[in-house]
Amino acid sequence: MYIDYKVTCWKRVHFNENTNPKEVIQVLEEEGLDYVFDNELGFVEQETLYDTDEEITPEENGGCSTIEVYENNNPVDDLIWSNGKD
Repeated sequence: MYIDYKVTCWKRVHFNENTNPKEVIQVLEEEGLDYVFDNELGFVEQETLYDTDEEITPEENGGCSTIEVYENNNPVDDLIWSNGKD
């Protein structure tokens, strides 16, 4: 048996010292987050800030589960309880 639960957590994207912040903001506004991971913009690396993780409720997750209990190791067939509408 095991329990899966969903959390939110922040990530940090690092850029080199020559990066133009206005250019990065323009890319964010016009194209979205996926497009800032570009060496030409000065992208260096990203990290997960694990100390910021926070449990969320089903309401914050669009009504979908944030806690699921499984009886065995097959998540498709062995879900025995969840706290959401799905």
